[in-house]
Amino acid sequence: MKLKIIAKSDRDIFVGVDADGDYSVVSLDDTKEIELRDVLSAKAWNDREGEWKTVKNLTKKESVRICLESWGCSRASAFDLLRRLNNPAKILTLKD
Repeated sequence: MKLKIIAKSDRDIFVGVDADGDYSVVSLDDTKEIELRDVLSAKAWNDREGEWKTVKNLTKKESVRICLESWGCSRASAFDLLRRLNNPAKILTLKD
């Protein structure tokens, strides 16, 4: 399943949306970067295989380690969690 990154905080917390319109919140646990518009790929965006995952960044053609903070949520709840995690000073988003 693919997850397109549509928002990021200055604290390496990201919001992504899948093809079904479900939102997920992930945090970076790696020295590699994730950027807006990057597409991440995993077997599933849930915790069946654990919250810590190594996923494929299809945009950069490399693997990246993330923590799945929340999944299958609405846009509003994903952005609420993004704002609450680590008290970011800045949040960057894509224009709709």
